[in-house]
Formats: sequence, structure tokens, C-alpha cells
Amino acid sequence: MFLTVFSAVKLSAQINDLNAYRFAEIDPPTKGTTQNNITKEDLRITNLIEGLLSEKGFLLVPRDDSGRTPTYGGKSEMPIEVQKNKCLNLIWFWGFSPADPSNQTLKIMAVNCRDEIVFQNSFRLPPGATVDNGIRTLLHPVLLSNYQFNESLNLKKFIPRVDVTNESEETLRRYFSSQQTHPLEGLYKSIDTNLKEDPSYYKIGVKLVDGRYQMIVVETDNEIWRSGEVKGYIEKEDNTN
Repeated sequence: MFLTVFSAVKLSAQINDLNAYRFAEIDPPTKGTTQNNITKEDLRITNLIEGLLSEKGFLLVPRDDSGRTPTYGGKSEMPIEVQKNKCLNLIWFWGFSPADPSNQTLKIMAVNCRDEIVFQNSFRLPPGATVDNGIRTLLHPVLLSNYQFNESLNLKKFIPRVDVTNESEETLRRYFSSQQTHPLEGLYKSIDTNLKEDPSYYKIGVKLVDGRYQMIVVETDNEIWRSGEVKGYIEKEDNTN
């Protein structure tokens, strides 16, 4: 898949704001092929990329003994921060351009959770140059950048705006105790934090407002959400009871 992403034209280095991303997941170039095993050389170069990005300050998504990351069939667990917010992760692909029959043009690309290209570069290896030198040349703009993770950039870029209330656990408890509650109204909290889809802990207040139930965040360990924000709605459909 990676090797078909690039066009035949020569690419110039493109780099967007790396500071919005905390993790790096490097995928060896066997993804999307019929190869069952990652070669030792592919793994060695992937390790080199990981080392360079780690030295720059990125946290690495782990790979298992086969060399694969969680996104591409690896058995290691995705870091909990990425499980809660996959947009913290940049996936890096590298390989040789199929447009170059001499197999001398190296390319690298990093994409975010929306499949947007955050960084890409290409480099044709001159005679006598090693792949290691080529990788360092490709990543030179990144290594020169003043990378420093800024969570607010990630939240502004990827987290959509939601409805916000002035409710808290105190105001909701006062409301529920002052009058007869409707069906479903009350305070709920998660009891199983081992869910793959969303492993976060939540305490949610459910309140009927204008004919539909608001699911109001009261407490959570998910840094994306804030107290008082509406996580969702529950509405009765016309064709049900």
C-alpha cells in the first residue's frame, strides 16, 4: 500500500506541524504485500528510524517479535494514550519508489489519523551511499525541527466542538433529589475499563432536556473530555416504544 501512494514525480520535503503529535508508529515496507515475514534489513532500517525519532522526542508505538505494530497485526498493546486518542499517533512509512527501476530512490511519509500527510520526502541515493545515509537525509528536516509536543495543538486540530452545559455532579444530584426523575435519568459510571473501543473511565449524568436525554460528562480520566460536556444523546425513535 505504501509504495503505491507516491506519484512518479519527484517529491520535495513537506513538513507540517509535528508538535501536534506525541507518538510515532513506524511500519516496515512489507505491509500491503504478500510477504509473511519482515526481512532483517527492513527491520534494521525501521529500528534506525525509530531511534532517530525517539532521540527527537517522539514516543514509540511498540512492535512485537515479528516486527509489526498494533495497527498492522502486531500483538503488542497500543499505548493507552493512543487508545484514548488515536490522533496523537503519526504512522510513518518508508520504502523504495516503484517509479525508479534502479531501486535507488528512497521515500518516507508520515500520516495522521485522518490520512493527511504531515511529512514526506524523497531522496535518490548517489553512488556509494548507504540506505542508512539516505534515511538520515530524508529525516533531516525533522531532525532540524524544534519538535516539542503540544497537546493543545492536537485537541484544536482533531477534537470537534461539543455542546457544553453548566452541570456538575453536585448540580445533577441536587436536580435528581428535588423532583421525580424520568426513566433513564441518573448518574452512571463505567465498571469495565478493558474495552478496546474506549478504555477510559467515565461517570456520566443522564438528564432529560427538551425531550431528549443528555449524556453529560461528570468525571473521566480521558483527557479529551471535560466535566459538563455532552458526550451524546439518547432519543426515542418514532417507530419504537
